[in-house]
Amino acid sequence: GIRVAPAVTIQGAKALADGSASDVKSLRGKVVTAVFPDCVYVQEQNSPFGIKLVTSASVTAGEEVDVCGVMKGSGSERYLDCTGNPVMTTSPGPGVPGPISFPNACVGGTDLNLYTPGVLGGLGPNNIGAAANVYGRISAVGSGFFYLDDGSGVIDPRINPATGQPYAGGKVISSEFPGLNEYWTASGISSMEPDGAFLIRTMRATSARRLQ
Repeated sequence: GIRVAPAVTIQGAKALADGSASDVKSLRGKVVTAVFPDCVYVQEQNSPFGIKLVTSASVTAGEEVDVCGVMKGSGSERYLDCTGNPVMTTSPGPGVPGPISFPNACVGGTDLNLYTPGVLGGLGPNNIGAAANVYGRISAVGSGFFYLDDGSGVIDPRINPATGQPYAGGKVISSEFPGLNEYWTASGISSMEPDGAFLIRTMRATSARRLQ
């Protein structure tokens, strides 16, 4: 007969070890917060818990979705691998929830559990996958990214080739190209980048603008 994948919450999914094809779980009634070329992010409708989905399905931010897949990414950013599985959408959905404004030091947060780590120097609850907003002074600009320094003392240990020193502030992945020392804000998803032994806090921006 037809087997229905057991439903879990996003936090429940992140508490699971990486699974195999026989460990399919479903997330139901989640809202799409961001769509990127390589993945989608969804969040609980009534709480700021989000997660990355790997899927080729066509969805739109703000839609409600039911998905199923296998948990992966233990030791780094956790995600539900939905490859080959259908995604059920409800449109119009509830709309994208408002982002939480974080100081740089709190983007990413600390370890959630054995399988779901936080970021290097993280503070506060784990918020990887959540809709977030950051702000600060542009301390570095590169191809497809910039750094925002809000004075919270965040240092990215990777070396800025323009200065020969570690980057100051938090990394924002964005197609915008701001000027150094301008003040900007960026909204998107709290994420991380693995770099050697480190997991570095990263914002995947869906929008960014200069503050006047």
